[in-house]
Amino acid sequence: MLKDKELVVKKTQEKGDLPRRKAAGLRSPADLKRIAISMEGTNVSRQFGRCEKFCIVNVAEQQVISRQFINNPVHISDFMPDFMEIKNVDCVVTGGISKKEIEMLNSNGISVITGAKGSVENVIRLFIKGELKTINKVS
Repeated sequence: MLKDKELVVKKTQEKGDLPRRKAAGLRSPADLKRIAISMEGTNVSRQFGRCEKFCIVNVAEQQVISRQFINNPVHISDFMPDFMEIKNVDCVVTGGISKKEIEMLNSNGISVITGAKGSVENVIRLFIKGELKTINKVS
């Protein structure tokens, strides 16, 4: 499985998904937030590492600037925090996630909002309004 993880990281980096600012240790500008929402169909997934795909949303000045849908590359929980860092994510939104994954994401400077449910569009609206709160839903 480690070989799969290394291959995905290598392919992601080869495609240029690792911006120069990240390689230089810089984060997104303060007014831009990049969130990753775990998805099953059009709803928030109940499980972060085992979701079908992610909706990566760039939000600035309380508006969606862009969104991108990315299939979950591998179902290896230890890989996902590194994958989110490669994708320059500032915040992960999910229904449920393990304590270990939260710690790994936090150590990469990525905040986590758990207990989200319902449509991804509604979750994005709640995030923009600042009304999305963590419900202790560690799995």
